[in-house]
Amino acid sequence: MYNQLVNAFIDAQTAAWRSYYALARIEDHTLGAVDPSRRIIRVPTTAATMAELRHVYRALVERIVEKTRRRYATPAAMPAVSRSFVRGLVRIDIERSLREGTVPDFDHLAELLDTQLRRVVAGDGR
Repeated sequence: MYNQLVNAFIDAQTAAWRSYYALARIEDHTLGAVDPSRRIIRVPTTAATMAELRHVYRALVERIVEKTRRRYATPAAMPAVSRSFVRGLVRIDIERSLREGTVPDFDHLAELLDTQLRRVVAGDGR
């Protein structure tokens, strides 16, 4: 479910880039080619696209953790989850994924986090 969301986002980014690129070509044809910094229609750079994807990956991890914590909250407290716990749990390395062009398995993160917090709440913190 989370992986599907991320893949749909990446598809949307790709489609948007293609559309902006096509519009920039039309602009060049209509108005004459100019330096890209002077274009009316700006095609997103790879750096901008990666920054947007980095934001989505990080925010999604936080939202998965938050949602799972709320699921196992008691009237007294919500279970604590550290970033190192999440990284160690499924070895999600966002920067490596971005460098390698791979998508972290967010569904797997959600499943493992759910299992771990269920154990913690049940008193079996293994």
